[in-house]
Amino acid sequence: MLRQSLVANSLFLLTAVGVSNVGGFFFWLLAARFHSTEAVGQASALVSSAVLVSGLASLGLGFGFIQRYAVERPDAITAINTCMTVIFLLALALGGTYFIGLQWWSPALVPIPGGLLTVIFFLVITATGAMISLADFGFMAARRAGYVLGLNASHSTLRVGVLAATPALGVAGILTAVGVAYLLTLLLVLFIFLRGLWPDYRPRVSLRWPVVQPLLKFSLVNHVASLLWGVPGAVMPLLVINQFGATATAHFYIVWAMAALIWAAPMAVSQALFAEGSANAALLRAHLRQALLLGGGLVLAGAAAAFLVGEQFLSLYGRSYAEEGAALLQVLALVSFPMALVYGYLGVLRVRRRLVELCLLSGLVAFGGPALALVLASSWGLMGVATGYALAVTAAGALSAARIRWGNAV
Repeated sequence: MLRQSLVANSLFLLTAVGVSNVGGFFFWLLAARFHSTEAVGQASALVSSAVLVSGLASLGLGFGFIQRYAVERPDAITAINTCMTVIFLLALALGGTYFIGLQWWSPALVPIPGGLLTVIFFLVITATGAMISLADFGFMAARRAGYVLGLNASHSTLRVGVLAATPALGVAGILTAVGVAYLLTLLLVLFIFLRGLWPDYRPRVSLRWPVVQPLLKFSLVNHVASLLWGVPGAVMPLLVINQFGATATAHFYIVWAMAALIWAAPMAVSQALFAEGSANAALLRAHLRQALLLGGGLVLAGAAAAFLVGEQFLSLYGRSYAEEGAALLQVLALVSFPMALVYGYLGVLRVRRRLVELCLLSGLVAFGGPALALVLASSWGLMGVATGYALAVTAAGALSAARIRWGNAV
């Protein structure tokens, strides 16, 4: 039964991330049709930054929630309300700090395109995104990943609809579409989806330290590891916009978003592995074997699609996207094979609470990817950025395979 649950929840999560990324594909396709390449590049850098700030604000509490509440506990409602209150306040504080220091970490975005409206919806994205992410982890803890699919489908549909209604607002219109979609999705979370888990659930402002304290150590260490793993996705567009300009950023960001469709497979499987292992660690080895087979098969299909029809999909954004991005997409598609090994091993490390190794492995990708990308970009351009990231992930995959095979880590 548990092994069936792993497959079912992996597929739900994969479909959820796939729906989100496919929605992102059409969202940025529509943005590219409505707005200039420069506006798309600026908006993509801001959205990437908002996602990074949102991740910082989450404090990794979702990981702690899975670890503690994969087995049902009576204080779950109080815990999730307290966690949401904390990350909401922290997201607003960090979002404000981002704009205060914008001239230092992304001078290409000064002055802020879109002005006050861009700032407002940047903050909306950071706060609501962090809260929705926590709810997703709550659904995973309960092994109800179908709810995650419902939320992602709602958000993807809403942001495309709002973007179509705000074609004249430029960068601010793109940020408005993403922010309004997140806000409406959060209302669905608070008043419909969480009540599906707990019929007595009501959203409340709550700051109950004794409830959160047991989550903190595990959460914060996993938070560091998760942020490290996500650093390249947030940093690469900023690296590209500062090195090559907004037009190159638009090309690179669209390719990265398409590659993320493939990377979604091992990530979803790893999350399901963590939830199942937290509920019953005795079956972890069997879960891992199944997760690697499932993840490997899915990335093989995704990489094949990238080579066969990737250029045609990129051409939907415009001829320049296909010309500049087809080879980049193929390189990033090949990354998915070592990435499947890394994600599988990250799931094991979380279940076994091997937190130092978790951070070290994530740090290899976080620092190695951008560092190699920066070095290679000077001679290879955008291809150097993609290749640098690919080399870092491949090294992490080799280490993961060695630990699984010979390190007796499972």
